[in-house]
Amino acid sequence: MKVPYLKRPGEIYKPCKTGVSRKKNDLKNGKEITITINRRKPGYAGEIIVAICEGNDRHFDTNWSCQDVTRFPTRIRNAATALHHEGLYGMFRISHCKGTMRIRKL
Repeated sequence: MKVPYLKRPGEIYKPCKTGVSRKKNDLKNGKEITITINRRKPGYAGEIIVAICEGNDRHFDTNWSCQDVTRFPTRIRNAATALHHEGLYGMFRISHCKGTMRIRKL
């Protein structure tokens, strides 16, 4: 499924962007990074593979099977947008559970 990047990132985006920016070299070297999202609501847990493509500023591809893009996990969408904004391209596994996000380049 193709999921659009966020046009107006919200408060979840900031810790995603900061974490990706700080750990950019770790991601490039295939290491998993962890980002904590401090929110009252834990959000949906899940693990999704995303493909961030250079030159495509509109959307990223995923292995997510739901046909309703509005149901795509917000935290994972924020992380994918942060990866794109940091110029990190390729396939990534992004998971989220109880406020903890894990990202690894595949």
